[in-house]
Amino acid sequence: MNMRAAWIEISLSAIKKNVSNLKAKTQDSVMLMGIIKADGYGHGSVQVAKVLREQNVGRFGVATVEEGLELRKNAATEPILILGYTIEEDYNQAVRYDLTLALYDYGQAQILDQCARAMGKKVKVHIKVDSGMGRLGYQPEEESIKEILKITQLKNLEVEGIFSHFAIADSPEDGYTEIQFKRFSGFLEMLKKAGVAFKTRHIANSAANIYFPQTHLDMVRPGIALYGQYPDAALAENPAIELFPAMTIKARLAHVKTVPKGSPLSYGCTFTTTKDTLVGTVPMGYADGIPRALSNQGEVLVKGVRCPIIGRVCMDQFMVDLSALGQAKVNDEIVFMGQSGDDRITADEIAAKVGTINYEIVTGMAGRLTRVYLD
Repeated sequence: MNMRAAWIEISLSAIKKNVSNLKAKTQDSVMLMGIIKADGYGHGSVQVAKVLREQNVGRFGVATVEEGLELRKNAATEPILILGYTIEEDYNQAVRYDLTLALYDYGQAQILDQCARAMGKKVKVHIKVDSGMGRLGYQPEEESIKEILKITQLKNLEVEGIFSHFAIADSPEDGYTEIQFKRFSGFLEMLKKAGVAFKTRHIANSAANIYFPQTHLDMVRPGIALYGQYPDAALAENPAIELFPAMTIKARLAHVKTVPKGSPLSYGCTFTTTKDTLVGTVPMGYADGIPRALSNQGEVLVKGVRCPIIGRVCMDQFMVDLSALGQAKVNDEIVFMGQSGDDRITADEIAAKVGTINYEIVTGMAGRLTRVYLD
């Protein structure tokens, strides 16, 4: 393994605990599909799949055929649902590698059916319904039922499931989740009356897995919660479930020096020292996923002490003020996200400083940072 002086540690035991706690929120009859798109939310999809398998999670969800193939080529035999749009050019690969596709258009269904027939195979599909997200999916109305009925008659498609997605389940007090579920449930009843039933019905994401048990149906699809992150920062303040962050981001100081008072630092000279300052250079930057917006406002932990980021974050490096430590040396460990001593910097804290969400922080960590898997 090639190691840089900056890396990401992934706690597999944390993921296992999160799976166990999420399962405890469901009935035994409810399946759990582990969502491992975006390289397992930055944690490494192949390794996460192995852990989920050990925890008896029997289905995976990803965004693209490419992500599904990555799992297949690394010994994943479980059903894999492609949650997003699949271009026609990828149908052959999807059929060959037994990937389940989302469908919401009869024309696409016909082409997929023809592809499967030419290969002498049958391909599983899940019908996508737009219950109020406004993104992909059939509108829950009579005209859609006519198309879905036609899809069920295509001989090389196995219409296994139907699903939708919540827009605001991470705000449990908002009534829109109930409205969406009512729309989806009503559409399922309409389809049932038309003679169409589905083996697997699912709509519950991480937040609904935790807060809306009435929406669990046949399967839940936790994503961000698998990795120990709450679907919304506000939910972490009074959690209904204990989650354990799996990702820690670390580096070793590449250089330490005392910079005289009045010295400008980094690109644009946006920071000037007001006193003689002990400055450390950290060998990672925005090309690694460190938000440039943390320039002059982020912090890291060194030996449990918070040290501010000073100057602009560069592509491959950034600087920190180590003065609070009194002394430091090259190769001292810094924690950009995670625990050091009695303090912790969370993905939510970082996200709040740069005006985004924890999802973007963890998924934005670049592949050139080596993942080190613990326990």
